[in-house]
Amino acid sequence: MKLISKLFGLLVLALVLASCQTAPTPNLKTPAKTQESGYPLPSNPSAQSAYPAPAKEAQPQSSVESEPSPTPDPQAGSVSGRILRGSDPAGDITLYLAEVLKDSQGNELIASFSKADSPRTDTDLEGYFTFNNILPGKYGLVLDTVVDSYLLHYPDDDKEIIIAVEKGKEVNIGELSYDTLPLPQP
Repeated sequence: MKLISKLFGLLVLALVLASCQTAPTPNLKTPAKTQESGYPLPSNPSAQSAYPAPAKEAQPQSSVESEPSPTPDPQAGSVSGRILRGSDPAGDITLYLAEVLKDSQGNELIASFSKADSPRTDTDLEGYFTFNNILPGKYGLVLDTVVDSYLLHYPDDDKEIIIAVEKGKEVNIGELSYDTLPLPQP
C-alpha cells in the first residue's frame, strides 16, 4: 500500500510539473517586422488578421470600360433600348425580363421574374441597355429598385411593355422617355 501511495504521489508531481512549463521565450535578437503605422505584421501575412493593413493606392481607372461581348447563341435573340427620365439618361438602373406565363388554354396571364434566374442587365450611363442570348418567348420589361419591382408600361399609354423574342433576331424597343420613374433623383 505504501508503494502505491508513493507511485500516486510521483504521478501527481509529474502532472503538476508538466502543467507548469513556461512558453518558449521569443527570440529578441530579431525585431518583428512592422507596418508604416508601427503595428507589427502578422507572421503569416496571407492569413486573416485583425492587424490594420496599409491602404492600397487607387489604380487609375480607364474612362472607357470594355466588357467582353458574349458569343451570340443562334437559338436565342436579344433585346435592346434606352430609358430616359425626361430628356436625361436613366443610367445605372437594373432591368429584368419577366417571362409571360399562360394558362392551360394559352391565354397570357402574368409576367413573372426571379432575381436569381431571370435575364438581368443594367443601363449604362447614357441609359442604354441590352439583354443578350434570350430564349425565344414573350417577356415583360421590369425595373428593379432593390426595394420593389415594376413592370414598365409604354410612356405614351398604359400598355405594359411585352416583348416577343425570336430566335436569331434583335428586338430594339427604342427610347422610353418617362416623366417620372420610381428611382431616387440623380
